[in-house]
Amino acid sequence: MRRQRLRKIGRFHKGGIMFNSGSLKTTLIVTTAAMLVAGCRRAPENEEDAVTRDGSIEGNDNDRDAERFEPHYSVIEKQEQVQIYEAIMVNHEGKVTTGLLSGVRYIKDNRLLPVGFDKTTAHDDVAVHGAAAEDTNFNDQGDVVSYSIAVGELQGPYNVEVTLRYQPIAYRWAQNLSAYNAMETKRFVGYYNEMAPESAAILAQDRKIIE
Repeated sequence: MRRQRLRKIGRFHKGGIMFNSGSLKTTLIVTTAAMLVAGCRRAPENEEDAVTRDGSIEGNDNDRDAERFEPHYSVIEKQEQVQIYEAIMVNHEGKVTTGLLSGVRYIKDNRLLPVGFDKTTAHDDVAVHGAAAEDTNFNDQGDVVSYSIAVGELQGPYNVEVTLRYQPIAYRWAQNLSAYNAMETKRFVGYYNEMAPESAAILAQDRKIIE
């Protein structure tokens, strides 16, 4: 059983929020598992466009470019950075792939861990890979992500919103199938495109206004 199946209830706790010297800082503590997107950012005109109408995630390097991927973060400081809990494979040439037959290893695997899971002793088949392996705040109790947002001379009040979303099928995994000229893949991608605006569900959300 893959570890992302072991816990299915998503939740987060928001740590202290403070404003200091032109920077707004907050901490998000995530305690859940699976393919998740956690975000704390300036609100766009459309609150739902963190996951866009085509199913891609705003700021996700892998959705913009199939050869790149969004790294694991312990601190997020830029609008284009987004914390995504997922597994990313590479092929024998070290190139990012979603092909299960071409993937030879994980370059990133920060899917959240079940209680009791020790990432320092885990077998490579289920190990944590990438920056999360060295992140001391990423463990079997969840993950702690700090956000430091430069606001410059902008005056408050500041509206801080944190959202945790679940997306069972990622945009890149679906769209990579569009290259194949087969009835099954064309049908699947067509289904995905039709349902893309609803491809992610909000598991938890919180908001606080800082005067």
